[in-house]
Amino acid sequence: MMTMRKRSFISKIFLILLIITQISSVVVNSQNFDKSNDLFNSYYLWKLGEDKNGLLRILITSSSESVEDIQKKLSDAHIKILGRLDLVKALVVEISPDKISLLRSLDSNIQIYPDLKIKLLDESQGSLKSLLSNYLLSSDVFLEQVALGNVSYTPNASRSIVQAPDMWSMGFTGRGVKVAVIDTGIQHDHPWLLKSDNTSVVVYHYDVTNDALEYCEAHGTHVAGIIAAQYTAYQKIGLGANFTYPGVAPGVSIYDIKVFNSSYYGCQYTRSSWIIAGIERALLGPDEKPNTGDEADIISMSLGMIVEPYLAPYLMSHPLLQAISKAVSAGKLVVVAAGNAGPGGYTTNLMCYVEGVICVAAAADQWSTNLDMLFTAFFSSRGPLAWGSTPLMISAPGVFVISSIPTDYFPPYIAAAMSGTSMATPHVSGVLALL
Repeated sequence: MMTMRKRSFISKIFLILLIITQISSVVVNSQNFDKSNDLFNSYYLWKLGEDKNGLLRILITSSSESVEDIQKKLSDAHIKILGRLDLVKALVVEISPDKISLLRSLDSNIQIYPDLKIKLLDESQGSLKSLLSNYLLSSDVFLEQVALGNVSYTPNASRSIVQAPDMWSMGFTGRGVKVAVIDTGIQHDHPWLLKSDNTSVVVYHYDVTNDALEYCEAHGTHVAGIIAAQYTAYQKIGLGANFTYPGVAPGVSIYDIKVFNSSYYGCQYTRSSWIIAGIERALLGPDEKPNTGDEADIISMSLGMIVEPYLAPYLMSHPLLQAISKAVSAGKLVVVAAGNAGPGGYTTNLMCYVEGVICVAAAADQWSTNLDMLFTAFFSSRGPLAWGSTPLMISAPGVFVISSIPTDYFPPYIAAAMSGTSMATPHVSGVLALL
């Protein structure tokens, strides 16, 4: 007669074998099925495309018909088309869930993807509010603590850590390099972003979302300052007062490509279709024509989404990743924030899965320029990536980085410290511009 201990042991072995079998099945299936057509078999993946009104925002491509042909079929079927993405030959559609089968009947080779909801990787509004109540914002208290030796602080330490001042001294400022900041919009006339002739480093503004506001968050202005704030970027009050905070590459030209909207989830989320349109505009440049010389050289994106490893194979062919891949293939340097979902593994931004992307983690400590003191920030996402993807990952300063914020946000403050891989990413974009 089988003892209780033997029965328990056999049950555990059976459970382990069952798990191994299931994992093997997932691996085999992920390599053999048409991931895009099976995409909406999962309730969770349906939710990725759901909008506020209960309708689905989806991206549609076809392996057998042109965009024009699919567009006509959708129009004839009275399906609402929100836009067209020529870079990836896709249509943006809003549809009720019960009409997905109708799409299948129009074209058996149609491929359906959720229009992913992508977020700012750093909750900058919350960060700013907490910073404004932080005792360090009192310059007298802060400088007193520095004088007493209680705080080890080097002005503009994050820029020194990436050795930008050494490059400046040799005449390298990024002059002539065009950096597209795909973000929440930038205050182009911010004092830190104005050159000596009173013109802005922001030479081009394009709003994918048709928002009434030039910027709908502090995030984009802060990112732009890390890249291109001028040598005269002086902090009069608050954290790090009485010091200047030039960007890593003060000579660059910034393309402000806004993909967030003030009326869409409080400017904290965007859609993958808007990002794709933003990437397309960066690849065309202000004249909206390819290969004329005004295209962006570097694309900097401090945004993204973290997905569970088992979902990665479903999304590897998503048009957003296709658009990023096309930018890399066009010879552009694409820099993407890794995310703030650490310290565990498999927590990296989905957008980092594209081969050739430079994926940026956050490093600390910015209180000094001693490189031996740097370590990966606790919150920073990290690999490995699922399914054998091998990203180019690098870390840069991303903790308590001082940079510009819109002057109308918390007057009289025009700068603040923020933390996240969103802050690390523009450091790398700036260094690439110097090179």
